[in-house]
Amino acid sequence: MSHEKGIHVIVVGCGAIGSFLVSLLARMPGVTRITLIDPDTYHHSNLRSQNIFPGDVGEPKVAVQARRLRALNPRLDVAAIPT
Repeated sequence: MSHEKGIHVIVVGCGAIGSFLVSLLARMPGVTRITLIDPDTYHHSNLRSQNIFPGDVGEPKVAVQARRLRALNPRLDVAAIPT
C-alpha cells in the first residue's frame, strides 16, 4: 500500500493495553499508518485481560491485531513486525 500523508503510529506491545489501543488508533482521523511490534503470541491466560477471542490463542499478537485493524479500516496501511 502506498504511504499517504498522515500520521504514522508505532505501537510496541500488542498485549494488555496495546490490544485495546490499536483499534482506537485505527478509528482516529489523520492516522494513515500503524506499525505493530511484538514478538509474542497470545496465550489462553490472555483471554481475560486482553482484547482477543479464543480463536486468537496461539497466533502472533501482531498478526491478530493487524487483521483486526485491516477489517476496521481497509484504507489503513498496517505493518506487523513479530520481533
